Amino acid sequence: MKKKNQLHWTMFVSVVCDCADEDHKTAVHKTLKVFGFTERIANVFETASVSEQSLLRLKRELDKATDYYDSLRFYQFPMDGTLIISSLQKKKWKRITVKEG
Repeated sequence: MKKKNQLHWTMFVSVVCDCADEDHKTAVHKTLKVFGFTERIANVFETASVSEQSLLRLKRELDKATDYYDSLRFYQFPMDGTLIISSLQKKKWKRITVKEG
């Protein structure tokens, strides 16, 4: 397992999309697919092989493709036993960290 300060480990990530505009929805879905995500059910995408570095780039790209009325929610489960929930609502990112034990 890599050290916490390195950005090379892979993790499971699920993304829930709620886009108010059809063009934004198309752009978000296309971007997620480019980054290796698969749509499992309507507006829910998953991957088990994304790095922290790629995830940071993905979030920047999705921020560009959305506006104030769009919402995204990321469920990230890294290898070190921590669940991270990130959400983009009203063009602001928020983060919740849930640690084991």
